[in-house]
Amino acid sequence: MAEISFDELRKVQLLEKKSASLAPLPETFFADCRDWMARQEESLKNGFSLEGARVRDNASRVLEEIVSLRQQKILLKALRDIRAGEVSSDGLAQEEKQLYTAAVKLLKEFECSLAGRAVAPEGSGVNCEPLPDGFLSVRILADIPEAFVGSDGKEYGPYSASQVVRLARDQALSLVRRKVAEEISEAETAKMDERERVALLARGETTH
Repeated sequence: MAEISFDELRKVQLLEKKSASLAPLPETFFADCRDWMARQEESLKNGFSLEGARVRDNASRVLEEIVSLRQQKILLKALRDIRAGEVSSDGLAQEEKQLYTAAVKLLKEFECSLAGRAVAPEGSGVNCEPLPDGFLSVRILADIPEAFVGSDGKEYGPYSASQVVRLARDQALSLVRRKVAEEISEAETAKMDERERVALLARGETTH
C-alpha cells in the first residue's frame, strides 16, 4: 500500500512534470489515492473546515494532472517499446498496466495490418508473423452471379450466398470491404472441411 498524502501527490506531480520518463509507482497507487480522497470527504462531512476543503480540492487537481501526464507517457512508452521489441509494464500502477497492455496490442495490430501480416500469438513477443499461406476463408453474403477478374488478374466466381470459399487474401478482403462477404476463422473452416470429408466418405467418394 502506498502512503498517500497531499505532499506525496505533489512530489509525484513534480517528478512527472520535470522528467520525460515515467516515475515508478506502486501497483496500488491509484486505489490508495481513491481511499485517501474518500477519507478526506468523510472527514469534511463529519466536521467541515475551509482548510480541509482546500486540501481536498487541491489534491483532486494534482491527481488529475498526474493522471493526464502519465497517460501521455504510457502511450509513448508503448510505441517506443514496440519499436525496441521489449515490452514491460514494470513501475506502472495496476490501472496503468491495463492501459499499457491495451495500447501495445492496438498499436501492434495496426502495424501488422499495414504490413499485411498477423500479430504473433500471445506470449511470443510483439513481432508480426507471416500469414500462413496468403489466403483467407470467407462466407459469401450475397449472390455473385457472374465471374469477375480480381486485382491479381485471376478470375473469381460466380458465387452463391452462404458459400464458403478460400481466396487470395487481397481479393478476400476486397469482397469483405464491399460487404458481400465476411471473414471466417481458420477453426471454423477446418470444421467445415471435416464435415465435407465425412459427407464424401458417406457417399463412397474419396478426398485428396
